[in-house]
Amino acid sequence: MAKTEEWYGFVNGFIEVVMTVFGLMVVLTPLALWVSWNEVVYYGTLATAVIGAAMFFLFATLLSRLHASRPDIFKSVDPDTGLTYAEAMRTNRLTDWEALQEDDPVSHRQRMAFRDDVTNNLNLVFATASALMVIGFSMLAAAWAFFVATFETGE
Repeated sequence: MAKTEEWYGFVNGFIEVVMTVFGLMVVLTPLALWVSWNEVVYYGTLATAVIGAAMFFLFATLLSRLHASRPDIFKSVDPDTGLTYAEAMRTNRLTDWEALQEDDPVSHRQRMAFRDDVTNNLNLVFATASALMVIGFSMLAAAWAFFVATFETGE
C-alpha cells in the first residue's frame, strides 16, 4: 500500500486529536484530584494523569517522527501560497470555520441570541445593583434621621 499525502494527513490529524484528548485529561487532573473522595480514588486519578502525560509526550514524539519521515510533504513550501503543509492545514481549517460561521444563518442567529442574552443579563445586574444601592442609602438615611430625632439633645 502506497502511503500518499492523504494518508499522512489522516495520521497527522489522528495524532493531533489523540494528543488533544490526553492533554485535556492532564489539564482536568487538578479538578479530579480535588473532588476525589478517598485515597484509592486520589492515587488512581494521579496514576491516570501520569499515564496521560506520558501518552501525550509519546504521541508528540510520534508526530515529530512522522514529520521527519516525510520532509517533502510536511516541510515543503507550496509555491502558490508560500505556506508549508502544516501551515496550509491550519489556515484552511481556520478559513473553513470562519466561512461556515459567516454564511450559516443558524450560527448568526445563535450569536445574536447570545449577544442579546449577555446584554439582558448585564442590564439585570446593573438594575439590581442600582436598586440595592438605593435601598441601602435609603435605610442609612432613615437610620440617621431616626437617631437625630430620637437622641438630639438640643443643647
